[in-house]
Amino acid sequence: MKRLAFALVVVASIALGGGMAAAEEARSVLEEILTIMRQSGQITEEQKKALLQRAEQEAQQAKAERERGAQDRVSALQAGVENGRPFLRSADGDFRLEIGGRFQLDYDGAEGKARLLTGATLNDQFLVRRARIELKGSFFKWIDFLLECEFTRADQKNGFCLNDAYTDLRFMPELTMRLGQFKAPFSFEELSSDITLDFVERSVVNELAPSRDVGAVVRGALFGGIVGYDFGVFNGAASNGSAQNSFDTNNGKDIAGRLALAPFKPGDNYWLKALQVAGSFTWGDGGGGSTCPT
Repeated sequence: MKRLAFALVVVASIALGGGMAAAEEARSVLEEILTIMRQSGQITEEQKKALLQRAEQEAQQAKAERERGAQDRVSALQAGVENGRPFLRSADGDFRLEIGGRFQLDYDGAEGKARLLTGATLNDQFLVRRARIELKGSFFKWIDFLLECEFTRADQKNGFCLNDAYTDLRFMPELTMRLGQFKAPFSFEELSSDITLDFVERSVVNELAPSRDVGAVVRGALFGGIVGYDFGVFNGAASNGSAQNSFDTNNGKDIAGRLALAPFKPGDNYWLKALQVAGSFTWGDGGGGSTCPT
């Protein structure tokens, strides 16, 4: 009988940890049970009061733990804007997502009666040079990814052009592996983001450099960033977003590499920190074909 009574008390005290309505109902049931036990002589008045007090304390403790758990869940995710980019991240920094993009409008003004070499007349016009959206993220502070889509040269099938789609495995500063679709490590001008360029268009010389391709690269920085290297293997068929070169047409692969020396990078001199000397190479069987805008 005493075991049964004790079990009822425990069940009632646990029920007090529920919502307000459930807590009030459980307290009423608990008081009735203790009153019956008091009238039957199983417990004394002091024991009844002690049990009610204990149940109340346990209910308050359970409520505090629920509130603390709710606060922990809310604080587990953090949202905000950093460097103009909205982000969502975990409190411990293990997970982070960023949304970004760019929109660049260009205006071409043509002189009167100006023509192309083919004879077509040139007209004044506005051009949407770039319209992109990207999703960037990191997991466990060593796995990064980037997805970027271009909407100014959409193919008929997908409605957009896939620019970047890659994953970085950052084992250490000296060794990172990049897998997916990205720019081949060759031209410094091509590798520089158009956000940092002085003009909307890159130079004509840059047309000779390879752009995005599908492949794998091993890269890293040595001696505190003094030496940087990139070495990769690619399909050689341009990006998957290319309307003419959607697939690799042969078993041959392109090889590209870049070695950069920045002897003053670890120093404090503002003018010399960014100074670097680099050399690049690429080898493969070029097959032409267009790609997404760079």
